[in-house]
Amino acid sequence: MNISRYFLMVSILCIGTLNAQTSDEGTSAGIEEVVVTAQKREGTLQETPIAITAVTSDEINYKNVNTIMDIGNIAPNAVFVRTPSNNTAATIAIRGGVQTNPAITWEPAVGVYLDGVYMGKTQGAIFDAIDLERVEVLRGPQGTLYGRNTLAGAINMISAKPTETSTKAKLSMGNYGLTQLQFVSNIVLDDNWSFKIVASDKNRDGYVNVSASPFTPAGGVVGSQPNQVTELDTLDSQATRFSVIYDAEAFSVNVTADKNEQNNTPQMAQLGYVIPGWSDVFQVGNIGNGLYLWPLERIATRDGKKTDISIDAPVHERSTIEGLSVTVDIPTRLGNLKIIQASREMVWADRLDLDGSPFPVAETARDTDYDSDTIELQLTGTTDGGVNYVLGYYKIDEYAFTDNPQSYFGGGSLYGLNDYVGYTDATAIFGQLDFPLTEKLTFTLGGRKTQEDKSGVRRTQLTQAGVPFPLIAATGSDSFDDFSQTVILDYELNDSTNVYLKVADGFKAGGFNSEFNVYSQGTDWSPYSPEKIESVELGMKGLFADNRLLLNLAYFDNEHKDMQTPYFTADGAAASLVVNTQAEMSGLDVEMKALITDNTSLTVNYGYLDGEMEPTPTSDGGIASNLMYAPDDTLYVSLEHDFGNYRLILDHHRIGAHHIFPYQSVDLRSRLTDVDERSTTDMRLVFDNDEKFNVVFWIKNMNDKEYIVNNINFGAGFGHLTVDYFNPPRTVGFDLTYNF
Repeated sequence: MNISRYFLMVSILCIGTLNAQTSDEGTSAGIEEVVVTAQKREGTLQETPIAITAVTSDEINYKNVNTIMDIGNIAPNAVFVRTPSNNTAATIAIRGGVQTNPAITWEPAVGVYLDGVYMGKTQGAIFDAIDLERVEVLRGPQGTLYGRNTLAGAINMISAKPTETSTKAKLSMGNYGLTQLQFVSNIVLDDNWSFKIVASDKNRDGYVNVSASPFTPAGGVVGSQPNQVTELDTLDSQATRFSVIYDAEAFSVNVTADKNEQNNTPQMAQLGYVIPGWSDVFQVGNIGNGLYLWPLERIATRDGKKTDISIDAPVHERSTIEGLSVTVDIPTRLGNLKIIQASREMVWADRLDLDGSPFPVAETARDTDYDSDTIELQLTGTTDGGVNYVLGYYKIDEYAFTDNPQSYFGGGSLYGLNDYVGYTDATAIFGQLDFPLTEKLTFTLGGRKTQEDKSGVRRTQLTQAGVPFPLIAATGSDSFDDFSQTVILDYELNDSTNVYLKVADGFKAGGFNSEFNVYSQGTDWSPYSPEKIESVELGMKGLFADNRLLLNLAYFDNEHKDMQTPYFTADGAAASLVVNTQAEMSGLDVEMKALITDNTSLTVNYGYLDGEMEPTPTSDGGIASNLMYAPDDTLYVSLEHDFGNYRLILDHHRIGAHHIFPYQSVDLRSRLTDVDERSTTDMRLVFDNDEKFNVVFWIKNMNDKEYIVNNINFGAGFGHLTVDYFNPPRTVGFDLTYNF
């Protein structure tokens, strides 16, 4: 059945049922109001003229939301996936706006914030944030209030604040050896002083076993490559957070220190394709008589996901992230002054087997250091005339370094020295004013002036067949500035329905592609151009049928100028290039929640996207013409029924087929990396009648479906070697929470 017609039928059925119940039963309990802070001030979800998906504390608890990946399926027109091979790095796309290169010097298209502190990079974006009160997914450019790198949207994670002395512990256990223990303690000493202690320890065995090589030594020339690990896609994560809060009439201070450590093994890179006769073409490891040491064509398969694989590289993925933030709120005659000062440090490292085989064909490693220091000043208030205002200043300093050695064809091509460093100094001033033109009509005007200075150094030394090439270094520096604007007209049709028109700009500074190959591209390290977006959004937010039906609609039309589009190339080494392209996207966000009965609720979030990229030649002779991570539609359906003693929750999510890379459809690289439509269903049984004790039994991916979510194609230079990355298998377990 056509998914749009299916959605329409469900909506009509729910509205008809609700209207019938309203006339028969009269007024009853409605949908609870949700408070958000998307506009730097508290307001209800329905009154805020922005497309927002809010995940409440109840949903966070019952769905065990700890990381951004746990909410990626809920918002319409959003795609959240792990980057190839990694468990701690994320690719996040909203309405077709995305940044696919996970290198530390690249900027994301979606900003991630934890308690107002900008997280900065895709590396390390997947971390445990325990005891969240709310998560807000803002769609569309948020440049006026959130600034840099939010041209596609922003994600706000808000921690729960201590209101009374309490302690709770949560134990989660499941198959694949999953064990997670969470501990949260709130200590309220008096009217002024309170503390929060949060700790988590999570461990899980791998989804894939690593077995001995099925190949025997070839004529004594070389032995089977040794296995370095026993499992892939394991988790070993520890997180802590400690907050001290002083709250008085004159001012309040919140000092928070957090730390997250992970020691995982990467996802499985399953060798999906090489050209027929790969060994004959490349003559790699030719020992004569038609025998080869590394017959990749005998391993490549797309006949389902393997649960057993043989690799040779000592793979790992490790990270340590530490943060310290100080938030000060001071009431003044001019309004409330908020100061957020934060620093974050990340040490991140991985080592990957890129060919998915027991042969030393392609191996790489990254050792990354990242430091950021930020300060933000916000002044919020309301004039005597009823004008709401937000004025602010923002500054960030970043240092990012990666050492990226690479080895190909058994070390025949070795990039022993291959590193890059980047520096960023960005400042901005911003403001947004809400003018009440009438009792029902509000006009909002916002602006943000941004200045970014970037510089970097790229060094590479190649050793080919044992012969070292000269070390080559490239340097670059440039400045980028922008003025972004937001205009909103918000009209209250009645007490429960608002319509709005939002016109907004978005901006992402240009930069330097730290992964380009200086041997083939030269040392002229010119920056790629800034990316800009012009967005028009027309929305409606309404509560109907005695507040038993919530329906939020948002139509958007986005024009991306100089869209920063990276593409993968393998001209002797794994590297990436970038081209600035033009793209247009339009679509519809639909969010509906219906209380069908007092005990049954239905949530349907549907996203439709129609977009195209202007065909743009790339330096490798190809054409970039496909939008990445931009499926035609997304769907999330959640059905919840309260049986009295327990609740049943069924979640179904679907993402349409889409492109991973921008190559035009006739390009073999596109056909090898496009991913099919995928859908999964989860179930939860919630027992929470006891104030001290609740249990949640869960099944994720009930049908145990397998699908490719990501991949890499190395291009013709490697015989179109393509590795695939799959979704997690079916998992079952329980969450047990005890409140002391």
